[in-house]
Amino acid sequence: MNAGPNAFANLQDRDAEMAVLGGILLRPEMLSILPKLETDDFFDPNHKAVFAAMRNLEAAQRPIDRVTVGDALGPRADVMVWDAVWGDLVLRVPSPEMVEEYAGIVRRHRVARDFLRVCGDSVARVSRGEDAAEAMDQLQGALFKIAAGETDNRAKTFGQLVKDEFGHIERDSAARERGETVHVGMPSGIESLDRLTGGIPFGLVTLLMARPGQGKTTLAMRLSWAAWTHGNDTPHVVTYEDGGRSFGQRLIAQHSGVATELVRSREFNRSEFDSIKKHARDMTTRGDVLIRGNGMPVEELCRTIKAARRRRTGKVGASGERTVSRLLVIDYFQLIPLPKMHGGTKNDRMGETSKRLVDLAGTEDIAVVLCCQLNRDVEKRDGNGVAKLTDLRDCGELEQDGKLAIAPHRDPKAPNRLELHVIKNHNGKAGVFAEAYWHLATHTI
Repeated sequence: MNAGPNAFANLQDRDAEMAVLGGILLRPEMLSILPKLETDDFFDPNHKAVFAAMRNLEAAQRPIDRVTVGDALGPRADVMVWDAVWGDLVLRVPSPEMVEEYAGIVRRHRVARDFLRVCGDSVARVSRGEDAAEAMDQLQGALFKIAAGETDNRAKTFGQLVKDEFGHIERDSAARERGETVHVGMPSGIESLDRLTGGIPFGLVTLLMARPGQGKTTLAMRLSWAAWTHGNDTPHVVTYEDGGRSFGQRLIAQHSGVATELVRSREFNRSEFDSIKKHARDMTTRGDVLIRGNGMPVEELCRTIKAARRRRTGKVGASGERTVSRLLVIDYFQLIPLPKMHGGTKNDRMGETSKRLVDLAGTEDIAVVLCCQLNRDVEKRDGNGVAKLTDLRDCGELEQDGKLAIAPHRDPKAPNRLELHVIKNHNGKAGVFAEAYWHLATHTI
């Protein structure tokens, strides 16, 4: 089912390819206005070789002409090809100034060939008995890259990484000069915490670790609100524990100031009801997304998030537009159904789940937050009851997979005071904590 060379016979334009090469020979400076044109955009293998030679000469800052291109081709066989091709090239250029237009034709044909190829590969995989949902997910990713004109960006030189970071520094410095608050990661909505961590880091997994009743879900909602309000993002919260109505009731309480218990029981008075109606617009225009994850395995979860990002990727990063799911919060990790593994222990399978989420964070460059349950050792231990990494329940892999670990802690003697202990920080201080205020009645931080 793979698309062979014959399938591409009509998806090329020999004249356009030769017009591009000939135009560059006549006006070598035109190569500089074609930064996105690649060797693989050409269909004819001879044309590929010639264009690659031109790019090599450009990189070496050498002249581009008949002699230098022939020399750059190297082996005698390639030189003979060059001699055969040379005569036609300069005759196939209606206008050297139109090289950019000709390059667009070449590029469009390459996109069509890539589309046919990835679709054919996907059909072939399913025909061989591979999982159709997994094949569909990979097809979506491949089609996105084609539509965006992207290549695989996993490999970058260290120099390019520095250039990218300089760009971020310049952007952030300009924002600070305008009086804007700058976060390296996704803002948490808790300024004291962001000062310690720089925000929730992108491309990595962050752990929120606590026993029941210490504020994991309330923190998850705060992170989602901050990403929507301050992070210009459409975050996703996946709940494996509470239902949608529970989140809706808490949201009403948080926005209106009416106690969650009253919202649930409908025992509010007239002024409290008026307060709910007053804040209706703020509540109903929230676009952050809640996904009920009951029974959803990690593979389906990853596919769901990737699909959401692909559907909206055209707006990602564009000026004035929101990003999509650059923050993913999962509440909570230990309730994700275990993947099927032959001979694996529970810890092994939870470790596999953790690795899948680490890969999701890295490949999509998003902030993934895992709310995690702790074992009872933290309650038995003498001292202030602050969690340690070794208190994570059921899965030792999380200790190394989480690059930032935050443990919310409440002192029974001061229930409205919330300490957010940073017990692991991949790029900063650990063993410190931020203070926040928790309004118990409305589940608000």
